[in-house]
Amino acid sequence: METLFPLSESTSERFSRSVAELGTFTPRPFRVPEDCALLHAWVTKPYAQYWGLQQADVAEVVRTYEELLSRQGYEVLLGELDGTPAFLMEAYDPATDPLAEHYDVLPGDRGMHVLVGPPTRKISGFTWAVFSTILEYLFSEATTQRIVVEPDIRNAKIHTLNRRAGFRYQQILDLPHKRAHLAVCTRADYVQATAPSDSLSRPNYTAQPEAWDRANRWLVAKAIGEFIHERLLSPEPIADSQGYYITTPEGEARYRFEAQRNALDHWQVHAESLVKMTVSGPQSVEAAAFIQEFQPYLGLPDEFLATYLDEITSTLHSAVYKQGRITASAADLIHGDFQEIEHAMFEGHP
Repeated sequence: METLFPLSESTSERFSRSVAELGTFTPRPFRVPEDCALLHAWVTKPYAQYWGLQQADVAEVVRTYEELLSRQGYEVLLGELDGTPAFLMEAYDPATDPLAEHYDVLPGDRGMHVLVGPPTRKISGFTWAVFSTILEYLFSEATTQRIVVEPDIRNAKIHTLNRRAGFRYQQILDLPHKRAHLAVCTRADYVQATAPSDSLSRPNYTAQPEAWDRANRWLVAKAIGEFIHERLLSPEPIADSQGYYITTPEGEARYRFEAQRNALDHWQVHAESLVKMTVSGPQSVEAAAFIQEFQPYLGLPDEFLATYLDEITSTLHSAVYKQGRITASAADLIHGDFQEIEHAMFEGHP
């Protein structure tokens, strides 16, 4: 990925970012009412439920954005990929926002909301490319020292993106319209989180999508087996098959899988068989999303959720790293010493 000019020169009129194999992202000011029909088509789709405009008509979208753009320090941009609308970004001054009542605003804080447009086709790495482009745009302003977000605690996908970008989760906020996590990302946090990886640092899973998918499937399969054994989840058999399924508390998603049921009700879930289905069709299997979806069944308090997801993410990074550094075969290790064998292990006791 390449920024096309020094960050300090960026404005919405001059900023663009070229992303290898995708194209060039260019944000422009959102136009009311011209762009509101397009945005209405986005915000009323099921995936945009956290945007809060599911039942709105175009006129309400127009009124909403007229009001937002009238606020001091509020900026709304429509991001285009090679001229085609791809995302919406809202940036605001937290000091003039109701959010200021819930945390200590620092000079240089910039609030952010992001909505990715519905894809017309599956593009690997697209959502991360959008998200990182927005962060580079915001940090391109020299006065921006921290980016502040307050995503709904149920929005598993945005939590995953936030952590990948270096956001640090602070506390849970009870806002008038939602229960949210407060998270902040400094310029240094972002640079460190997105720095090129080496053999000792965090794996660059953007470049290893298959390894990242395997790590998530492995961890979700292991979690399902453990949670069933602990009687936290109750699988239902699928008629005329060897499979089972579990359904999220809200009924929004169903996980199908094949498993071997062993003595003492120990379950060995086959990771490669996992399929996540929603009303929108098959979805990727992601450990962080799985934990958030089943949080009510797991007895996991909200105040511990961010810490728990941090640990889950660290486990995934470790799994990807270990997949990439296995160099010894079982035959090689027959005569190895303790340290050699332990270093080569992919997994220990669950």
